[in-house]
Parts: sequence; C-alpha cells; structure tokens
Amino acid sequence: MVWAGVVRETTSAVGRLGGKFHCDWTNTESAMLASTERLDGTPLVVVTGEIDHGSSSALQSEIEPCLDGGETTILLDLKDVTYMDSGGISVLLYTVRRLRRGNGWLGVVSPNTNVRRLLKIVGLEVDSGFRVFDDKESAATAIREMSTP
Repeated sequence: MVWAGVVRETTSAVGRLGGKFHCDWTNTESAMLASTERLDGTPLVVVTGEIDHGSSSALQSEIEPCLDGGETTILLDLKDVTYMDSGGISVLLYTVRRLRRGNGWLGVVSPNTNVRRLLKIVGLEVDSGFRVFDDKESAATAIREMSTP
C-alpha cells in the first residue's frame, strides 16, 4: 500500500502538527499494467501507468521470462507511462546488465519528456546497452538492421 501526504495550512488547534500545518494522508495505490507482445520478433513490453517502488516488481516479473528465455534484445513501450521513479530505474539497470551479458541491449520506445529527462540524468542514454526510440517504427528499423548481416 502506498500513502501520500498533502500538507495544508490550518488555523485550528485540531489536527495541528508542528505549528500551523496539517498533513492529510491518503492511499494512492500506484496503478501500472504491463503486457508482452512482439515487434519484428523482439519482445515488446507495453507499460501503462506509473512505474514506482510499488509497481516495479510487477514490471520486473513481466521482463524476467524474456531474460530467462535467452532474449538478447528487449523493448519497453513507455508511451503511456506517466511517471517513473528510482524503482523503475532499478528495473531498467538490472535489465541492461542482464542483456549486456549476451551482447544485447534494452530499448525504450516513446518515453515522455519527464521520463526521458530521468533517463538522461541517470546516464542511461549514453550507455551502450541502452537505446531510446521516438516510436515503434524506429525501434523496428533498428531491430531489422541488427539482424541484417
């Protein structure tokens, strides 16, 4: 269960915490869905919602069969991901490390501006085992070029 606090100013004596502020706590269960399809024979994990500490294990569970099955390239469609925190980054880093063992790479497709900025800040955009694609068509082109001798 994930909880978030909203701090508001109060003038009443009831509900005061540390002076004249009160924190209202609400349950904000993170919602993330992930399913795996194929794009030109390569696993494409389609993710929607928020990838955070509460949902990152579900994403890892969706990716793990691809890794265990010997895939050397995996794509994540992040077009409908609205938020990512360090929990999501941890899953990406773990996946890149596993794929690198087989000289493979992880590609993300259509990340929004905030997610793309996070990927840049943590250094994934310059990692040789990681690629960012604006859309599925450019990811499919890279996969076809990879399989052409």
